[in-house]
Amino acid sequence: MAQVLLGQGFALAGSGYARQGWAVAEGVEANENLITYINGGGIKGVKHIRVWGASLGGIISQTLLERNP
Repeated sequence: MAQVLLGQGFALAGSGYARQGWAVAEGVEANENLITYINGGGIKGVKHIRVWGASLGGIISQTLLERNP
């Protein structure tokens, strides 16, 4: 998936968090911080932000989207 997105001109950014395992709240918080960083000019030229994840990342992505439409 990464190669397809990069080939279409997308940039990819990910986040990490201290607690591993079933850590949905920490994952959502880390990604909200990443979005705040991007929207604050931390990465230049961003016009749109998309979220994607599989397995636990899917739950984190869904929760992130619900909290930040």
